[in-house]
Amino acid sequence: MKPEFTQFLSSMEELSLSFLGIHVLGNLSDVVYGVFWTALFIPRFLMPGQSQLASLSLTSDMPIGQDPPVQFDTLRFPALRSLSLNGVVFDNEERLDRFVMNHHATLATLELNSCPIYFPDTVTLDVPRRWSNLLQRFEAGLQQLVQFRVLLRSGWGLDNLEVFEPAETRLTYVSSLSGFGYPRGGWGDPADDAVRAEDAASLERPLDVLHRRRLSL
Repeated sequence: MKPEFTQFLSSMEELSLSFLGIHVLGNLSDVVYGVFWTALFIPRFLMPGQSQLASLSLTSDMPIGQDPPVQFDTLRFPALRSLSLNGVVFDNEERLDRFVMNHHATLATLELNSCPIYFPDTVTLDVPRRWSNLLQRFEAGLQQLVQFRVLLRSGWGLDNLEVFEPAETRLTYVSSLSGFGYPRGGWGDPADDAVRAEDAASLERPLDVLHRRRLSL
């Protein structure tokens, strides 16, 4: 990468990018997309010094994070105040968890749109990772956070991004990364009613904490 481009990247304060894989890359979309995220975008575009980056928004029309296993946890932006992710999976290795927590000292706004927790496609009915645990981690660690939204659009593709934005917070899981266009929270979402109830209850406390933080500003 040329020094001039690296210098340009290091001067950015806001960055919003949307990536189209399934729509434009053809039959090799998953392979090409995986190489793009793991070998090009993260190490060559985001990892160069981003000392001034305060707002980052990333949207993918194909699920990323679990497969391809994107190394988000290698990224640290010391000035990051706002983070918006769309179509990124909370993976088994907790890379995305660590990426969020890397910015515990600065992050004030976090938006997760169509970012389910990945559930391995196995015969067991146990959910190994739950939103209730993740929310507790965010509440304890993200001391500067004052705005938090979890949204769900109708499918992975960007086709429905503008027309489906429910007001209701949706905490979802996904066991398949190969199906596109089916609703989050419908087919492919393995969490049972007991897990959903526990997740919903666990959301009340962090939202109350954030409300009190906003009032104190």
